[in-house]
Amino acid sequence: IPPEGGIVDTDTEYSREGTVAHEMLECVLRNGMRGFKTYKPAKPEDLKFVTLEMKQNVNESYQFIRNKLHIPIGEKNLYKFVFESRVKYSEHIYGTLDVGFLYVKDGIKKGIVFDLKYGAGTPVEAKENEQLMTYGVALCDTHHFDAQEITLIIHQPRDREDPDRPFRIWKMDSKRIKQWRSELKKFEKKAVPILEGDYEKPPKEVVGKHCKFCPRKPACVPYAKESSVTNVMLLNKSP
Repeated sequence: IPPEGGIVDTDTEYSREGTVAHEMLECVLRNGMRGFKTYKPAKPEDLKFVTLEMKQNVNESYQFIRNKLHIPIGEKNLYKFVFESRVKYSEHIYGTLDVGFLYVKDGIKKGIVFDLKYGAGTPVEAKENEQLMTYGVALCDTHHFDAQEITLIIHQPRDREDPDRPFRIWKMDSKRIKQWRSELKKFEKKAVPILEGDYEKPPKEVVGKHCKFCPRKPACVPYAKESSVTNVMLLNKSP
């Protein structure tokens, strides 16, 4: 569900760098290894982000997808293979996933969601990752595929806090998939009236960890107040 209230966030150096990494991965998935030579950023000014380190990190993603997932690519058991693809769970819940697979193996319908996280500052886990779980069920719904299990994979090659574990993998079984669908429906039922302004009492905006990547921060009064209080406290503690 888009939470920004129509406010568009200004690109940062970090977000632009991440966009370039995702564009490069898409290019390589489309063209193979020669994609590293042919890739050019959508914005010419972002060419500065294309470094040897980025190519090495994106290649790690590519090689993992190609060699580690053991997906029957090219066979009739592969139902769908998508990348940088828009997926939709409902009218209000949708998004764009990096890489997704839907396939059948040993008689079991399976899905895979692969997400490249290029940021270095905040470690991201695959276990119970709400974004990827939502992408997983949305991927299945978009392509009318009733997966019995969905594997979530995060590749965060530059994580400074846990550099020895760049790939994080977690699997949703059929029970968890069903539970998450139910949770999404409840969440949507509560959130949609707020998004559409259909409420008797305005919802309370609460500051928390969820604010970190929210594009609405520049216009959020509670966040501004909280930030001001925090800055004063830090100044008072300074020697």
